[in-house]
Amino acid sequence: MPMSAIRLVSVIAGNAGFGQPPANKVRTLIGKRIVNWTSAADASLVVFPAGYLRAGGSGPGSALATAGNLVSAARSLNVAILLGVDVGAQKKAGGKSQVGVRALKGQLPFFAVAWAPGMVAPVLWRQRSTTSSNWRGVAHGEWEPPREITVRGKRIAVALCGEAFSQPLRTALLERRPRLSVVLIPAHTAKGSRHSNALKYFGERDLAAVRAVHAQNRADNYLWVGGKKRAPVKRGAFGSRDELWAEASVFHL
Repeated sequence: MPMSAIRLVSVIAGNAGFGQPPANKVRTLIGKRIVNWTSAADASLVVFPAGYLRAGGSGPGSALATAGNLVSAARSLNVAILLGVDVGAQKKAGGKSQVGVRALKGQLPFFAVAWAPGMVAPVLWRQRSTTSSNWRGVAHGEWEPPREITVRGKRIAVALCGEAFSQPLRTALLERRPRLSVVLIPAHTAKGSRHSNALKYFGERDLAAVRAVHAQNRADNYLWVGGKKRAPVKRGAFGSRDELWAEASVFHL
């Protein structure tokens, strides 16, 4: 594969075990199989959904520790990884109003862990907003710091789940120079069409975008680039539909 090209893998995972720390063991095992498959497919990056793992603790350190085994597996194969880890007990605390307050205070319990070859240690990013309404309460400057990794010379940005609905973030990503190669959207759920709209928004403005997400059955997995959808060049199935299942798709960028 030429140095100017890159293959990336996006994962759609079933809902079994979602938000449940005891499911981390089997989810990590399946994740490791996907990382190995990513390497064998000559892909340089694998993207898991938001909340793919759930930490039992309540802080950023707990998120990093929970991601450790899967990140180590990727590092051993020199494969870049983006992995969603939520923290705290299974979500029962409060409704939309409390989520909005947490967004305003920068206290959302949703994180992304990322590592790429050349990095000394993985980085951890906290999700800043969840909906098309509560991003308005986030200070404009919060959208400016770059959340990106570089893989095979490609500058790759991250919009963590609901952040993809933020107009300030969309503008910042489109205006970033040198121009980004792709935006990754690790999402919690495939319900509704909002993430599809976000993918289309970037793709129609010549910035490639792909998501990784949880789904009850299956969900369409495609890369938006050059104003249209691009189908995967390869798919792999993992796990069992009676327990946890996952589907990985390879995209050529």
